[in-house]
Amino acid sequence: MNQDRQEVEATNQSSPDWSRQLIRPIYLPNGRILRNLRDAAECILERAPSPSAKVAAAKIIEVARNRGDVVTTHAAIRLALLSSRKSTN
Repeated sequence: MNQDRQEVEATNQSSPDWSRQLIRPIYLPNGRILRNLRDAAECILERAPSPSAKVAAAKIIEVARNRGDVVTTHAAIRLALLSSRKSTN
């Protein structure tokens, strides 16, 4: 039991894993493909600040730190991208 707790604490203290893959690639209209958390984070940071972009950024960080859910993060990224497309049209 003590060893399990040490492993969890070690995981929580480890550096973020930005190379972690998304559940499936996200294809953007400009031909860019988001395959991992680094790609997604860079793309979100390039967008204008918005509530959905802030949520997506927070979710990406949680998953990179092994604390979040990849499925909800993927959905948050797609929503932020869709919102930014609608605001520019």
